[in-house]
Amino acid sequence: MTSTFNKFTRLLTRKLTLEAGNNNIVENNDVSPSPDNNQPSEEPSNPSESIISDNTITTSPSTESAINNGNENDDSLNNFDGTFSAANSCPASDESSDEGADHRLSQVSEEQHPRPKIYKIARELCQTENEYVNGLILVDVQFRKVVKNLNAVKEIISEIELFSSINQICVLNKDLLKNLKNRISNWNEDPRISDIMKTFAPFFKTYTTYVSDYEKANTLLQETMNKNPEFAKAVIEFQASHCNNLTVSSYMLTPIQRIPRYRLIMQ
Repeated sequence: MTSTFNKFTRLLTRKLTLEAGNNNIVENNDVSPSPDNNQPSEEPSNPSESIISDNTITTSPSTESAINNGNENDDSLNNFDGTFSAANSCPASDESSDEGADHRLSQVSEEQHPRPKIYKIARELCQTENEYVNGLILVDVQFRKVVKNLNAVKEIISEIELFSSINQICVLNKDLLKNLKNRISNWNEDPRISDIMKTFAPFFKTYTTYVSDYEKANTLLQETMNKNPEFAKAVIEFQASHCNNLTVSSYMLTPIQRIPRYRLIMQ
């Protein structure tokens, strides 16, 4: 699974560019030359440079630090205390433009925007990303707090093995969502999304660690629930109050499913 996923992430930038070009998502001068099919697409030696160099696409310092510093948690995520709503609305952001973007999404019809077909794709991508990020926060922030409380006296389960690199993924995709919302709120000035996806694509290699660790983490979760009644009770109660009739395992699976869905949405 991991080798296949690695190959997929290496080719994602080129694939997204080609898919976008076929759907007129990008202008002609946005499409980079395709590398030889037998060679992996080149990744920037420092992916953060490619993001910082584009004035319209930005990542927060927490994205770069979380990706570069292994499993260290981002304080902005750990300080999140809101509840996970059934409507899957994103937790409040420090950026007022996020709220404005959500308002415009609901108030303006697709036909009123430049390039309405592309706007429809952008809106679907943003809405599904919003739901996806909430699921990441559910696991990385809220469920992590449950585990930390249980481990406070004596370690019941390894947090490093259970959560793997989901913190880096959560930070990364929160930044991606922020950029998508900002773009939609300024759609008339820049009616495209492929440049955002192409810029973030090199960062998706962060997912490879999570993919390789997923089966072990899920097995650890199930085995600990079977062996420890206190842990099992806490997980069941958390699922009943937060997971909308799903399980924690279901939310842990979503990062593996997400990247292939980017292509499906943009096709």
